Amino acid sequence: MKFWNTTVVVPVGVAATLYVVIWIVILGTLFMVWRNSRKEDGNRWTTQDIISVAIIGVLCMVANSILGDNFIGPIVQTIPGIGNLLDFMGVKGLPYEFVLITGIAVIRKPGAATALIFLKYFLEQLIYGGSGVNPIEWPKYLYQGIFIDMYIMYRGKKFLANPKMIFVDAIFVGFLKDFPRTQLDDFVMGPFLKGEMTTIGKDILQLISDGGFHLLYTLMFVHAAVRVSKSITQLGGRAKITPPPTGDAPKS
Repeated sequence: MKFWNTTVVVPVGVAATLYVVIWIVILGTLFMVWRNSRKEDGNRWTTQDIISVAIIGVLCMVANSILGDNFIGPIVQTIPGIGNLLDFMGVKGLPYEFVLITGIAVIRKPGAATALIFLKYFLEQLIYGGSGVNPIEWPKYLYQGIFIDMYIMYRGKKFLANPKMIFVDAIFVGFLKDFPRTQLDDFVMGPFLKGEMTTIGKDILQLISDGGFHLLYTLMFVHAAVRVSKSITQLGGRAKITPPPTGDAPKS
């Protein structure tokens, strides 16, 4: 138990250095995503993609803050016997996890995860007050998505397209969303920005709660999310309008 309750002390200088490194990684990744989106290979962002991010980003905020935090969360905590367990399992995040993986499946381009997650957090902080408009806090809301977008860039057109690989893609999406975030929050952002320290046990439990169960929920929802995205985007592709044939109109 001594090891479990050991406080992890990260020197401010180390945390500050890692904070700068995180910003460099974020900006470098965003630049790579931007360069990739300029290629004429289907990854170029369109007006429809931007509108999709705006709409789904709002839905992510509603699912997380209104349905999850203010509705499902309080109900779950009042369930006798298993309320604390369900809260630890993060069941209040089920609506958000479904909307997020659906949004990523709909857009299916590098940059989608970062845009959706960052917009969701930004709106939450604007509406409920806090640090959403403070750029110093932004890495917390960006590195949840950039690792997913790097994976999407790696997978290319095959991402969520091959039925045999859908669950593998879901594992990576769920893992990359929360595994780096938990450690970066505990060992970099917390000590550097707020002087907060954590214990090894608390970090492990947070990793299980965020990374483990959220990964499970992503696996649960990915098949339905792909089906919804196919309905929205016409069997998985972007909506296409076939122009009429050129030439003279047929004579009557």
